[in-house]
Amino acid sequence: MHICPVHLTPSLEDVPFYNRSSAFVVCTALDHDNHRVAWRITGLPRWLLDAERWQSCTVEQGGKVKYESIEVFNGVLAYFVRFFVGQKLINGVGAMAKALKAKSEN
Repeated sequence: MHICPVHLTPSLEDVPFYNRSSAFVVCTALDHDNHRVAWRITGLPRWLLDAERWQSCTVEQGGKVKYESIEVFNGVLAYFVRFFVGQKLINGVGAMAKALKAKSEN
């Protein structure tokens, strides 16, 4: 699956090319009953860069929704990813969580 474009500065507007990214991924888990999904990047040797993301939604008491997103990077290039886009990834996941939570609770 090709995830494109990903705006590394969370925005629905068009962003400059240096704030856009894409990734080829393969789904590693899909659990409809427990509302979980996971995917891993493809196309690079895992020793160079490996990343897997898990996402889940859990309905809590009172109708609130708990959204969790865990992404793990490994490999030589993981340090470069953290340095160059780490904070942008954190901000993007935070914006996605906020929007998904608002949508699911309405």
